[in-house]
Amino acid sequence: MIYYHSQGFGYCQEVEMYTHRSSRIITVLLISLALTGLMISFLFIKISKAADETFWVNSAGDSADVTAGDCICATSGDFCTLRAAIEEANICSGGQTIRFDSGITMTISPATPLPAIVDDYTVIDGSDMWYDWSDTMVPGVMIDGASLAANGLEIKASHCVIYGLEIVNFGYSGVYVSDTAEDNHIGGGGTYQRNVITKNGHNGVLITGANAKSNVVSSNYVGTNAKGYYELNGGNGHHGVSVWYGEGNVITGNLIAYNKWSGATMDAVDSGSVTDNHIGMDIAGGSLPNTYYGVHIGNGAKPQVTNNHIAFNKRGILVEGGSQAVMEGNDIYDNDANSLGTPVGGGVLITGAGSRAEIYENNIHDNAAIFGGGVAIENGADSVITENNIQENEAVRYTTGYLGGAGIYANASTVTVTLNTIISNTVTGENGSTIRGYADGGGILFENATSGLVTDNEIRGNTATGYTGNSGGVGVINSPDIQMFRNVIVNNAISGTECGGSGIGIFQTDTTPGVRIDANRIENNIGSNSGAIWLLYSDYVTLTNNLIVNNIDTGLSIYNCGNHIQSNFNTISMNDDSGIVINDAHLYLYNTLVISNTGYGIEKIGATWSMALTRNDVWGNSLGASSPSASFYLEVDPLFFGQGFGAFALRPGSPCIDVGDYGHPESNSYNNIPRPVGVGYDIGAYEMPVPTYLPVLLR
Repeated sequence: MIYYHSQGFGYCQEVEMYTHRSSRIITVLLISLALTGLMISFLFIKISKAADETFWVNSAGDSADVTAGDCICATSGDFCTLRAAIEEANICSGGQTIRFDSGITMTISPATPLPAIVDDYTVIDGSDMWYDWSDTMVPGVMIDGASLAANGLEIKASHCVIYGLEIVNFGYSGVYVSDTAEDNHIGGGGTYQRNVITKNGHNGVLITGANAKSNVVSSNYVGTNAKGYYELNGGNGHHGVSVWYGEGNVITGNLIAYNKWSGATMDAVDSGSVTDNHIGMDIAGGSLPNTYYGVHIGNGAKPQVTNNHIAFNKRGILVEGGSQAVMEGNDIYDNDANSLGTPVGGGVLITGAGSRAEIYENNIHDNAAIFGGGVAIENGADSVITENNIQENEAVRYTTGYLGGAGIYANASTVTVTLNTIISNTVTGENGSTIRGYADGGGILFENATSGLVTDNEIRGNTATGYTGNSGGVGVINSPDIQMFRNVIVNNAISGTECGGSGIGIFQTDTTPGVRIDANRIENNIGSNSGAIWLLYSDYVTLTNNLIVNNIDTGLSIYNCGNHIQSNFNTISMNDDSGIVINDAHLYLYNTLVISNTGYGIEKIGATWSMALTRNDVWGNSLGASSPSASFYLEVDPLFFGQGFGAFALRPGSPCIDVGDYGHPESNSYNNIPRPVGVGYDIGAYEMPVPTYLPVLLR
């Protein structure tokens, strides 16, 4: 546009004349008049940059702009190419938009690297160029690198946008965002704003640099074809979307599949998120895995991973290298780590000193690994696992060896497991005379763990099957600081030639502070002469306020253990074998009910055993109170309530109310009532409140 200004005697006039949309501004002829005479100060002409231009690419060629800086996109042949448009956009001031002549599909193949975008607010928009390909709309503009050793589009500016393109076959990354690039958008949720980014030698999208912040990769197909499905030689050579350094970068709403390493990665970032993506599947939800991990977090990164669907990869999520991640609301399924060199953690693996994850409200199901089919925490990591559904995961090995922790596996780590449903997970080892799988921990396995807290979980229907099948619900091996509070551990099972611990199995854990099992319901677990709770080669195990009932095996089995095993205020009743079996061990038995078990109340076998007894009631067991015989404080009917909820609570008038031993106090009972109520402690898991009597009103 041309501006003409004249001024004199208080009169001002401005005339605007528009040139071709090309963008040339010519400023100015300035004439000044004075009352005392006419003075012409000077005249000058200046060429400057255009603001907010739109360059229309009308050629798939690769020629450069003929006159750089004139803000006209024109090659020597008077066409506008993508290269020429970027060149002019980088020089012209304001926010430039690069679009494509409608109705013309283009394949643009740069012979040399395209110029990096260095001017803020540059937009490359192919969203109005899409066309119908077999009833599916796909991009009409393809930028094809043809194996050029370069990135496809580079952004080194801020507030830039790339919409609606197909970017393929570059030797490096399809889109590369670096330097001080902030608040750029690769793809978007609007009509045809997504990009299709695949077949590039390195990453689909790479964001890198400490000052590359708040960039958003949104709604793209990364690794699939334009329809969102498998394509021969498809996927990107490294990761789908990779972020290194920076803060607040977001990977959201993308379909990321078939990439040759991971779907999405966050490395060395102070913040950022991977959210609402579908990773490892095609657009219809079918299997199209990334070669290794769905999401990889490393090098001290601290992102959030939320509300993603992550499936069919060799591992769902990997957190390592001192990284700290929050995982919430993800659906993580059908990932299988068994073919990895370290077959641990099919759904989620947290590994390495300083690594930590807060794992909340995820659905983690149908994943597989040799250790930790659902979740694995190892090698000095620590994690909190809360309110997840961890279901139908598998730890499997059909060769000789050890395996375990189908739902959750913790090794050399600190783990809190609380308020989860851990259901129908399975450890499966080969059962045979020559190939022996040693299977432990259908629901949870702590092996050489630093410490663990398992509280308020439902641990149901998990199994351990192998030559030895141990710990259907929870297994603890050589882990000296494990606490289990208020869990429901029911319907778990074990099977094999040698087995133990259908509900809970404690093995080779014999140092302080030991294992504490408190206020759990351990019921209907299935084994064969193995114990709903099985202690083997262990010591410093304390069982308090537990309900151990209706199990298809012994209630509590203690084999080859030390001198610090204690049962206090437990109810052990109606198990389909003896209530307690002691073999070469010592047991302190205080304030415990051993009632109506199919075998003996207490069965003592082996060369050496001993007991210390205080205020127990042993009654109604099919084969007698004990073998060999012993005297107990009470051998009477405790007067349980009977069928239904609270069936093993004590009725008013029970001889077991207010008669427990004060020398072994406990603060709370199984039914979470502070002890004691009344004049003394009640024997067994329940502490009964003082009954309230209502008056009878007669009319």
